[in-house]
Amino acid sequence: MTERGQVPPPSAELVSLAKQALFIGAALTELAAVLLATFLLVFRPRYISVMNVAMTLLGAIPLVLLGFVVFILKFGHFHI
Repeated sequence: MTERGQVPPPSAELVSLAKQALFIGAALTELAAVLLATFLLVFRPRYISVMNVAMTLLGAIPLVLLGFVVFILKFGHFHI
């Protein structure tokens, strides 16, 4: 028996799976958005503005951080 307000174990697993699915969906959406924004900035000059470039760079930050994590996990360390 769980205390009032706590999620019982079977529901907790469903909540965990739902959270994972939402995180994966968000990651794929961001990947697509950054790739599309980069494409538009490179091949469609009318979209070049300070704010579009800034937002694309801000959107790429999580992807760069992910690259660092994968690099560190693959090679174990790096030197600056």
